[in-house]
Amino acid sequence: MRHFRDEVAVTQNTVIDGHAFRGDGLDSLGKQLVRQTLIHYFEYSLAIDRLLAKPLPKKHRDLRCLLLVGMSAVDHLRQPEHTSVNAAVETASLLGKEWAKGLINGVLRTFIRQRHEIRSACQESETAALNHPKWLIRTVEEDWPDQADSIFKANLTPPPMTLRVNQLLISRDDYAGLLSEKGLDHELSLRAPGAISLKHAVPVRELPGFASGMVSVQDESAQLASLILAPTAQESILDACAAPGGKTGHLLELASGAHLTAIDIDSERCSRIKDNLQRLNLDAEIVCQDLVQYASEGRKFDAVLLDAPCSGTGVIRRRPDIKLLRKAADIDKLHSLQKSLLRAAWTLVNPGGRLLYATCSILRRENDAVISHFLSETTDAKAAPISLPESISLNPGLQYLPQPFEQDGFFYALLKKEASA
Repeated sequence: MRHFRDEVAVTQNTVIDGHAFRGDGLDSLGKQLVRQTLIHYFEYSLAIDRLLAKPLPKKHRDLRCLLLVGMSAVDHLRQPEHTSVNAAVETASLLGKEWAKGLINGVLRTFIRQRHEIRSACQESETAALNHPKWLIRTVEEDWPDQADSIFKANLTPPPMTLRVNQLLISRDDYAGLLSEKGLDHELSLRAPGAISLKHAVPVRELPGFASGMVSVQDESAQLASLILAPTAQESILDACAAPGGKTGHLLELASGAHLTAIDIDSERCSRIKDNLQRLNLDAEIVCQDLVQYASEGRKFDAVLLDAPCSGTGVIRRRPDIKLLRKAADIDKLHSLQKSLLRAAWTLVNPGGRLLYATCSILRRENDAVISHFLSETTDAKAAPISLPESISLNPGLQYLPQPFEQDGFFYALLKKEASA
């Protein structure tokens, strides 16, 4: 019988200890189970509170995580419900808490019997009904009053697996033919000319030519950032905050032979840039340094991509742990950081050059609010027009939401620096 000890440990690492969900040590089924646990965390948490006679002491927080995983297993694993309950009961023993087997059994069986009543009760709690924290619900409703409900629903759905074809090596149509030969259902993107969306996600090792750099996994919204910047081979290019290197590779694919510098503050993440470029057989200058410090050294570039650190609220489908890890106070801190990085990046732009500011956030304080403030204090910066199909114009900038096109939520603002007199 499958037990849930590893899934409980990974869940506790995020829910209790506040670490990002990575799924290390879990098989594919285990990762999906924890993902569903995090997606429905607020609903299951309320159910546990209703079903327990009294709260569990802090020293037994692993049992609360076991109940979360157990409820998720009952709802989402393709096996009889009693099998999931028995696995959870067995896990209590593996956690060294034999005494809790009856508790786990009773709570989960009551959850199964009273599921309809419990779900009805959850509808009375906004956080449980929408499976989002209250602060995020309020912020999204303020920023996107007409789209809020569809955003919350989209965040509970599986994300698409989108590919970026390396058109230095193969055309998109020819690569689509390779996918068809392998029986992988797909459709061509209407927005990014190198993008293909798979109907069902597969391990990257099953993608034709992945190891040789023929294709990369990158959401369509992320691909659009490099396309908007539109680098050429004759330009000097900077990819700021570049890790893990997806956009770095794309920029080099678009501007073959260009000199590109990729900078990131974290050495481990810089190693990931190097690994990605090696797989693609591309080359860039990789700098592991703080962007503000680097900007003081006087380098200049024709085209700069600043994919700024952000809340990640546009990619919650991929990272459901964001709903638990992000706090309301983080947004003001990120806003300040984004303004600081944008000021620094701007000093690196040649006169007549351009900078693309991008985030995978849907919160306006991180997006058009940052750009509006920057334009108000920067006399040589002008917002340049961008045209993207089906996007939302924020003036300045364009926004994609994580619906209705099954792509990540992303913001883009293209800025041009006045040429020297």
